[in-house]
Amino acid sequence: MNTSVMNSRNAVCVIVHDKDTDTIAAVHYAARNWCPQPAWTLPGGKAEPGEALDEAAARELKEEPGLLVNPTDLALVHVVHIAQGWDQGGQLIVFATATWPAN
Repeated sequence: MNTSVMNSRNAVCVIVHDKDTDTIAAVHYAARNWCPQPAWTLPGGKAEPGEALDEAAARELKEEPGLLVNPTDLALVHVVHIAQGWDQGGQLIVFATATWPAN
């Protein structure tokens, strides 16, 4: 992945596919201000100012589901351009991986 840096209006998420069990990692949140009902979502969050997007995605995987992944093992799979949302706009950068060391 190119280590280009984007501003903090951008968010990242990761599709983590365990091919052995054919499952996807997800995070369950209780009701929040952004969703009135409990919700399942992909691990992710906002990139910090000056943080490379692949590094932000790896950090979010460590913080949320506790998975350790090398940023170089993340493949860019999609970019969603958002006109309105968190911080009024930005992009959602979607990565995918099927590689992470056992914890």
